[in-house]
Amino acid sequence: MSLFTEIFAAARNRDAMFSDVLVHADASGAQLTLRTESQEVVPLIAVSAEAASASDWLAAARAELPLPDAWARFERDGDIDFSVQYEGELMRVCLARAQGRICLVMRQRRGRAPAIEDIGLPIDVSPWLARSNGLILVCGATGAGKSTTLAAMIEHINARRPGHFVTVEDPIEYLFRSDKCVFTQRSVGADVSSFARGVRAAMRQSPQFLLVGEIRDGETLEAALHLGESGQLVLATMHATNCERALERIEALCDGNAELVRSQLAGSLIGIVAQTLLRGVDGRRVLAAEVMTSTPSIAACVRGGKTTDIKAAMRNPPDGEPQVRLALSLAGLVRSGLVDKSVAKAAAYDGSEFEAALVRNKLPMPFGPRNAGK
Repeated sequence: MSLFTEIFAAARNRDAMFSDVLVHADASGAQLTLRTESQEVVPLIAVSAEAASASDWLAAARAELPLPDAWARFERDGDIDFSVQYEGELMRVCLARAQGRICLVMRQRRGRAPAIEDIGLPIDVSPWLARSNGLILVCGATGAGKSTTLAAMIEHINARRPGHFVTVEDPIEYLFRSDKCVFTQRSVGADVSSFARGVRAAMRQSPQFLLVGEIRDGETLEAALHLGESGQLVLATMHATNCERALERIEALCDGNAELVRSQLAGSLIGIVAQTLLRGVDGRRVLAAEVMTSTPSIAACVRGGKTTDIKAAMRNPPDGEPQVRLALSLAGLVRSGLVDKSVAKAAAYDGSEFEAALVRNKLPMPFGPRNAGK
């Protein structure tokens, strides 16, 4: 039994719906900690894994990811992400050096992705997924649930639309099984050297749909926009806390081509989800999200580089225009009894807007409680 198999088995015996396992290992052995479904942090007992030294854990990781390029990256950068299969499911592993020790954080994925109506988005984004081409962005901090939201979107497409779906991920987080779609899933470091190279290679793979695990640089952004303009539906993530900051981040990646990129983005952007996970009243995590749907008025703001005007356009949209500011989503969760007001207010980036949202007559309510994914 490998160290990874032992520790995953021990974690599931302790809490079948656990969130993460944390391992800190040095020459004398390892300290194991479990983050439960309710986000409690408790010790984890696994005899062989506790006795394993840092070098033992490195050897186990090398067995799971034997490619020399990946380990050259670890030696250079000091950290690496990869996936380990356990009982037919993927576990995401982040391995890092930390003050002479080896640190591993292992995150559980739970089989198939939840249905899109069950993840708790404040409005229905399924019309986005019926589009033949364009760009959909899912944004948020690390651990905000972006992967689960994207996986739900992908499964929605997979159940309804035939086509070739190419994914470029770091690492692969869900294994998709063909329903209507045929999948080609590529992992950065294991199958391709970078996101940019993987997205450019996808242009020659005849995809109808593309997932870009993260837009980190201008080259990846340029390739994703090109595909979105040329007939493919592109889903991607970025690290940004709200829709305006996502657009500002895109501008920062433009590298002197801001006007061209704004024009491309205005023409191809379908919508942005900027999300976070909150502790619900029952201890489970609940999704709060800002959702911006591209409309002629939004596209005009994007094309003109007027990202500050987007806040006003989203705050006071015409009747029927599907825009939800984070403050409205948070207020809806409080009104529905899923989240305490103090927790929601702490997550609001504009406290006065949140307080004003609480007294509105009509608030967005989540389609369903957040499935306890990541």
